[in-house]
Parts: sequence; structure tokens; C-alpha cells
Amino acid sequence: RDSVRLKLNTVEFPLTFNVTSDNKHWEFGSGVLASVPIKVTRTDLDGTANIRDEFNTMNLGILFSAAYKIPIRRNTIRVLLSYAQGIINITRVDVQNEFNRIKASSINLGLNWSIKTRKE
Repeated sequence: RDSVRLKLNTVEFPLTFNVTSDNKHWEFGSGVLASVPIKVTRTDLDGTANIRDEFNTMNLGILFSAAYKIPIRRNTIRVLLSYAQGIINITRVDVQNEFNRIKASSINLGLNWSIKTRKE
């Protein structure tokens, strides 16, 4: 069985517009996401190789998110679910067929804790 695995490590820069619900617990957002590949490796039967030069220096995508905020005293815990879809081909390979292009997508589930440092 032939198997190829691509591993893409990136740094992401999201720019989102968020809307908070009337009860202040729900937050919804959308925007754009720029990501920069830091390390790209390909693993197959011949071993692992760094293929960073075969990928563009930046990827552009769209981002959608939803979060639920849980207040705990003066602090807040947020449970965040986000989906990002790349809109450009991330490889430098010239591909004629749209279905063969490689576009990155991701689903992220996160938890963050906001700590207020001063009284308001």
C-alpha cells in the first residue's frame, strides 16, 4: 500500500469581525485568515523530505467562528469553535485542473481564559 503524508506547520494571522448576542454569552465571527508555512514535510516509502520550497510563502483563507462565554467572578472562560477554508492554491505547482489544487482547511476547538487585571 502506497501512502504519502504531508505535514504543514503554519503561523496564522486572523482578522475577524465579531458580533455578541444580547445575553452576552454567544459570540459569532467571520473574517480573513493569512497563514505562513513554517515547515512542510512529505513522508512516503522513501522517507521524510522537507518540501517547503514547493509551497507559497502565504496562504489566504476565510474564517468563521462561534464562541460561548462563561463568566466566573471577574474572569471569563470562552469555548471557541472555528472553521477556516483556504481560497488559493497553497503549492507553487502549476495545476490546470481546479479539482487538483491543494487548499488548506481546518476545524479548531479551543478554550481560553480571560483574566481581568484591574477593576472597572
